Amino acid sequence: MTANFANAYSFKCSFLETVMSFDNTYVSAYLGQEDVNIFNHRFLLLPFHKGSHYSLFVVVGAHSIQSYHKPSFKGDRPCILHFDPSGLRSKHDSRYISHKIRSWLNCMMRMKNNRGDILDNPYNKRSMPDIIPEGSFEC
Repeated sequence: MTANFANAYSFKCSFLETVMSFDNTYVSAYLGQEDVNIFNHRFLLLPFHKGSHYSLFVVVGAHSIQSYHKPSFKGDRPCILHFDPSGLRSKHDSRYISHKIRSWLNCMMRMKNNRGDILDNPYNKRSMPDIIPEGSFEC
Protein backbone atom coordinates (compact mmCIF):
# COMPACT_ATOMS: atom_id res chain seq x y z
CA MET A 1 0.00 0.00 0.00
CA THR A 2 1.38 3.40 -0.95
CA ALA A 3 0.33 6.03 1.56
CA ASN A 4 -0.21 9.74 1.08
CA PHE A 5 -0.58 11.09 4.60
CA ALA A 6 -1.76 14.52 3.43
CA ASN A 7 -5.28 13.24 4.12
CA ALA A 8 -4.54 12.03 7.64
CA TYR A 9 -5.65 13.21 11.06
CA SER A 10 -3.41 12.61 14.06
CA PHE A 11 -4.77 12.37 17.59
CA LYS A 12 -2.96 13.08 20.85
CA CYS A 13 -1.41 10.12 22.70
CA SER A 14 -4.02 10.47 25.45
CA PHE A 15 -7.00 10.22 23.07
CA LEU A 16 -7.00 6.45 22.59
CA GLU A 17 -6.60 5.92 26.32
CA THR A 18 -9.68 8.14 26.78
CA VAL A 19 -11.58 6.04 24.22
CA MET A 20 -10.70 2.95 26.25
CA SER A 21 -11.65 4.47 29.60
CA PHE A 22 -14.88 6.33 28.93
CA ASP A 23 -18.24 5.81 27.31
CA ASN A 24 -18.07 6.29 23.53
CA THR A 25 -20.88 8.85 23.61
CA TYR A 26 -18.78 11.05 25.90
CA VAL A 27 -15.71 10.76 23.67
CA SER A 28 -17.74 11.34 20.50
CA ALA A 29 -19.43 14.40 21.98
CA TYR A 30 -16.04 15.77 23.02
CA LEU A 31 -14.65 15.22 19.53
CA GLY A 32 -17.75 16.87 18.04
CA GLN A 33 -16.93 20.03 20.01
CA GLU A 34 -13.52 20.10 18.32
CA ASP A 35 -15.09 20.40 14.84
CA VAL A 36 -13.23 17.33 13.62
CA ASN A 37 -15.00 15.22 11.03
CA ILE A 38 -13.03 12.00 11.11
CA PHE A 39 -14.91 10.76 8.04
CA ASN A 40 -13.17 13.40 5.90
CA HIS A 41 -9.81 11.70 6.42
CA ARG A 42 -8.31 8.67 4.72
CA PHE A 43 -6.07 7.83 7.69
CA LEU A 44 -6.61 8.28 11.42
CA LEU A 45 -3.38 8.12 13.40
CA LEU A 46 -3.93 6.98 16.99
CA PRO A 47 -0.74 6.77 19.05
CA PHE A 48 -1.13 4.72 22.22
CA HIS A 49 0.91 4.87 25.41
CA LYS A 50 0.54 2.61 28.40
CA GLY A 51 3.20 2.18 31.04
CA SER A 52 6.51 2.82 29.32
CA HIS A 53 5.43 1.37 25.97
CA TYR A 54 4.24 3.17 22.84
CA SER A 55 2.56 1.86 19.72
CA LEU A 56 0.59 3.33 16.83
CA PHE A 57 -2.84 2.34 15.53
CA VAL A 58 -3.69 3.56 12.03
CA VAL A 59 -7.31 3.43 10.90
CA VAL A 60 -7.38 3.13 7.11
CA GLY A 61 -10.51 3.89 5.12
CA ALA A 62 -12.97 4.83 7.87
CA HIS A 63 -14.44 7.30 5.40
CA SER A 64 -15.29 4.60 2.86
CA ILE A 65 -16.86 1.89 5.02
CA GLN A 66 -20.34 2.43 3.55
CA SER A 67 -19.18 1.87 -0.04
CA TYR A 68 -16.56 -0.84 0.60
CA HIS A 69 -18.89 -3.75 -0.25
CA LYS A 70 -20.07 -2.28 -3.55
CA PRO A 71 -18.59 -3.95 -6.66
CA SER A 72 -17.48 -0.57 -8.03
CA PHE A 73 -15.36 0.23 -4.93
CA LYS A 74 -11.78 1.16 -5.84
CA GLY A 75 -10.33 2.54 -2.58
CA ASP A 76 -8.15 1.14 0.20
CA ARG A 77 -9.51 -1.81 2.15
CA PRO A 78 -10.71 -0.51 5.52
CA CYS A 79 -8.58 -1.90 8.33
CA ILE A 80 -6.81 -1.05 11.57
CA LEU A 81 -3.02 -1.37 11.40
CA HIS A 82 -1.11 -1.82 14.67
CA PHE A 83 2.55 -0.78 14.52
CA ASP A 84 4.55 -1.78 17.57
CA PRO A 85 8.29 -1.82 18.27
CA SER A 86 7.85 -5.29 19.81
CA GLY A 87 6.37 -6.68 16.59
CA LEU A 88 4.00 -9.60 17.11
CA ARG A 89 4.88 -9.75 20.84
CA SER A 90 3.22 -6.40 21.55
CA LYS A 91 2.63 -5.33 25.12
CA HIS A 92 -0.68 -3.86 23.93
CA ASP A 93 -3.71 -6.08 23.28
CA SER A 94 -4.29 -5.32 19.60
CA ARG A 95 -7.64 -7.14 19.36
CA TYR A 96 -9.12 -5.41 22.39
CA ILE A 97 -7.89 -1.95 21.41
CA SER A 98 -9.10 -2.44 17.81
CA HIS A 99 -12.49 -3.50 19.17
CA LYS A 100 -12.68 -0.27 21.20
CA ILE A 101 -11.69 1.77 18.13
CA ARG A 102 -14.45 0.11 16.05
CA SER A 103 -17.00 0.75 18.83
CA TRP A 104 -15.98 4.40 18.90
CA LEU A 105 -16.21 4.64 15.07
CA ASN A 106 -19.72 3.13 15.19
CA CYS A 107 -20.75 5.70 17.79
CA MET A 108 -19.31 8.51 15.65
CA MET A 109 -21.18 7.17 12.59
CA ARG A 110 -24.47 7.11 14.51
CA MET A 111 -23.88 10.70 15.66
CA LYS A 112 -23.00 11.79 12.11
CA ASN A 113 -26.18 10.22 10.73
CA ASN A 114 -28.34 11.35 13.69
CA ARG A 115 -29.31 7.76 14.38
CA GLY A 116 -29.47 6.15 17.77
CA ASP A 117 -29.94 2.64 16.41
CA ILE A 118 -27.37 0.45 18.15
CA LEU A 119 -27.76 -2.09 15.33
CA ASP A 120 -26.28 0.43 12.89
CA ASN A 121 -22.69 -0.79 13.30
CA PRO A 122 -20.86 -0.81 9.96
CA TYR A 123 -17.47 -1.18 11.68
CA ASN A 124 -16.81 -4.76 12.76
CA LYS A 125 -14.03 -7.38 12.58
CA ARG A 126 -15.14 -8.46 9.13
CA SER A 127 -15.50 -5.02 7.52
CA MET A 128 -12.46 -3.54 9.28
CA PRO A 129 -10.02 -6.22 10.48
CA ASP A 130 -7.08 -5.48 12.73
CA ILE A 131 -3.71 -6.21 11.17
CA ILE A 132 -0.29 -6.41 12.77
CA PRO A 133 2.36 -6.06 10.06
CA GLU A 134 5.29 -8.46 10.46
CA GLY A 135 8.60 -7.08 11.67
CA SER A 136 9.43 -4.58 14.33
CA PHE A 137 9.09 -0.84 14.03
CA GLU A 138 11.30 1.55 15.95
CA CYS A 139 9.59 4.45 17.67
